[in-house]
Amino acid sequence: MKYLTTLAVLLATTSLASAASNESFILQAGSKNTAKVGQISGDNTQATVQSGKKNSSVTAQQNDGNGPNKSATVEFGNNNTSQAGQIGGNNGQARARWLRYRETDDLDHGPQ
Repeated sequence: MKYLTTLAVLLATTSLASAASNESFILQAGSKNTAKVGQISGDNTQATVQSGKKNSSVTAQQNDGNGPNKSATVEFGNNNTSQAGQIGGNNGQARARWLRYRETDDLDHGPQ
């Protein structure tokens, strides 16, 4: 079987980069694909589309409270999984799933 791993890590480490835009898009098709995305500071935006079976994605976004964390996951197929965690900032998460046997965990630890 074909295994495809996509690792996208976007780190903003300077004061100028903290105002920058972190954007990412991942499209997975087939079986047993894995996507992991981490975004720190800036305007964090992430979208993942999974089609097939046994694909997995993890999105982690952290902000200092001034910028947005936005993510979306769309899944087509069987046994696809996704996890999204957002800390700080103005958080928004959306997901759409079709067919059966999907698991999704969303963690939102924004301002209380």
